Amino acid sequence: MKLFFVALFWRLAIGLCISIIGIIISLITSKWYITDNWLGLFGLIIMASAALPFIGGGNAAVQTAWERPKSFMQQFKESRGFSNSWTFTAFLIGLPNLIVAMIATHITH
Repeated sequence: MKLFFVALFWRLAIGLCISIIGIIISLITSKWYITDNWLGLFGLIIMASAALPFIGGGNAAVQTAWERPKSFMQQFKESRGFSNSWTFTAFLIGLPNLIVAMIATHITH
């Protein structure tokens, strides 16, 4: 359980560091659209990439009929650990960026 919270902290820390870098760049250049647009866009792209493991189909084209799993659910069960881990990581990295972008949009408009 301790390892889970350490991983949670580091994933959120990466997202917060990216947000802080965006805020510092906005402060230095006095261009707040950097925070609004770019951090929001980055957060959306990262969170949208969380769905990539579920698109699948790439392995099925390479494998022969003998190597393929018997059903889609069997393949899903085998790759579920990676899919869940990537989805959770992308969500935690993208979430702080979206929150900072929404707050910056609210403040500047």
